[in-house]
Amino acid sequence: MRDVPNELWLRIFSGIGDGKTLIAITLVSHSFYGLGMEVLIRRVVWKNGTVALSHLDFWARNPDKRRCVRGLKLHYHEGYKTPFVGNGRSGRLLSPAESQSLCARISSFSMLKHLTLSHGFLPEDLFQSLQLLQNLTHLTIKYCCVPVPPLSTPIPITVSTLCVSNLYTQKPDPAPTESSLFGDFIPNAMVYDVELNPIVSPHFIHILPHLHTLTASRILERDISDDAAARLASFTINEVSCTGHATVTEIWASVRRMSQLKRLHIDVERLRDRLFFYHSWIPFQPQGSFPRLQTIYGPGSLVASVLPGANALAQVVIMEPLAGTVHALDLITALIPLPVHTVALSLQKWDEKVLIHMTQSLPQCERLELLYFKGRSRPTKKFLHTVGKKYLKN
Repeated sequence: MRDVPNELWLRIFSGIGDGKTLIAITLVSHSFYGLGMEVLIRRVVWKNGTVALSHLDFWARNPDKRRCVRGLKLHYHEGYKTPFVGNGRSGRLLSPAESQSLCARISSFSMLKHLTLSHGFLPEDLFQSLQLLQNLTHLTIKYCCVPVPPLSTPIPITVSTLCVSNLYTQKPDPAPTESSLFGDFIPNAMVYDVELNPIVSPHFIHILPHLHTLTASRILERDISDDAAARLASFTINEVSCTGHATVTEIWASVRRMSQLKRLHIDVERLRDRLFFYHSWIPFQPQGSFPRLQTIYGPGSLVASVLPGANALAQVVIMEPLAGTVHALDLITALIPLPVHTVALSLQKWDEKVLIHMTQSLPQCERLELLYFKGRSRPTKKFLHTVGKKYLKN
């Protein structure tokens, strides 16, 4: 064991997912205790603001251990989908001064790479604190009230991957008040008596010059400049539980400027059950150029708009069912010039012509997914056997 370098032990301990097992290993020897503790504190989770404040003394007394922390998750209030309600189980609501102090302490974790903030009111100096985290690459903010961002930052914020959802803006009242409205089903409920405005689109992208991966519940064209759009390599919209609804035209207004995208994922829940009518001779949107795009998942009209300018496309998934056989055949024909190896389509009604056309027209395809709604028509065992033997040999 003496001949095994510490770096190797750290890699071994890092692969242990069970915290209890890792704690048991730290009790084996003094050496394992030091190495195991270093791994344990690489990812810190504070379940609520009260817990976070109680831990600050430990980090103040052990400044050397702060450099070991690589990931930090802070849930200001545990267990709720809004930042405005707190109770005895989730910790008391933090005052603005406490929230600001906590944010300042977070900036002392100089080697931090992943930061998650959720369910709380973020202090006015949030973006100043982020400037001090020069190793931060991944930032997640959800169910938070965020401050107004500055026009620019003296020190560039190093975040390259941003994930945001359900953001709000407005200063909270410094004094939370008891609410009888929640008293019947939330013991010791406390709420901020303040009007909050939802932020439907991240409004601080302009101060993230290194951003190349963005996940949001919605994006407005005004919130992303041409330069920022051109830097993105991956863009995801997940509108399952967001405030407001984006139209495909609105999404396209931003997407068409993201010329360097490699991955595009647009999930709009309310469009999943709508039928998609595809005709190769009807232009859906003004076309853009996406020479690096390899993966796309989204509404059919958006996919159809991207196809002509995406010569490197390898994976195509359309979220809504195609209205009929002719629309499916037209779409498959449009994919023939592309080097696609994964295709997933949904049909309103089963038609064996679609699968046969896919297997004949896309010989380089490695994965085909064809979903259909249950009804009178369905593939027979004989047909599937014939297709597998004749067309799917490879």
